[in-house]
Order: sequence, then structure tokens, then C-alpha cells
Amino acid sequence: MGLGLGSIVSVGGSVGGSGGGSSGITEINGQTGPIVTIIGASGISVVVTGPNEITIGLSGTVPTSGASKFAASFSSIASGQFVHGLGTMDVIVQVRDNPSGGGRMLIPDDIIVDSPDFISLVFNHPQSGRVVILG
Repeated sequence: MGLGLGSIVSVGGSVGGSGGGSSGITEINGQTGPIVTIIGASGISVVVTGPNEITIGLSGTVPTSGASKFAASFSSIASGQFVHGLGTMDVIVQVRDNPSGGGRMLIPDDIIVDSPDFISLVFNHPQSGRVVILG
């Protein structure tokens, strides 16, 4: 499933009884872009900041005391910022191509430690997978 700002969001439903249709959604909670934020019940937020760009994070919260790992799946991004909330610039970042586990290791073109709570990944073309950050 991909989000295209100002376009149709596919949710796997159907339109007019034909299979594989789209929902026709052009906004989420009144937001139409250029930035759209989705916050789930678990507090995880997904922010679409542009074509092939997302930010996945903990929606303003930080992990509980003693937490030292953050993991998130991503889909078709050329770059993305991840809010890990570990509170340290000393992190180890692992990226693989299978969002559900295992798979090949991916080597991003850039891994940027933006701050003690954020890292950014940059790929030369859109990738899908999973990032694991240890702090």
C-alpha cells in the first residue's frame, strides 16, 4: 500500500464491485498534504513528507526506561526518517529487505544520525524492508 499525496490511497477494497479497486481517499483526518500524518492506536506515527519519503516514529513518546531497540518496516521509500527515541547518537543500524524477518541485508547509500532520537536512511532507488536500531 502506498500513499500518494493528492492521489488515491489503495486500501485493498473494490469500487463498483470490481476486484482490486481503490478507496478514492484523497485525505486522511482532514489532511491533504504536503505532509500527512497517520497515528495508530499503538502510538506509532507514519508521516508522508513527499514522494517516496516517510517518517515512522513513536508519535512524540520515548521508549520506557531500559529500552535499547527500535524496529520498523517500510515500503517503497527512497529516503525516510525514523524516530527511534533511544536518546543516544551511539546507535547500530541494520537494514534488511524482508519486513517480516530474515532476508538480505540492505546497504543504504546514507545512514544519517540526525539527533539522539532520529536516524535517516537514503537509498538510490525506492526500497522496502525493515530497519532495526540498537542504542
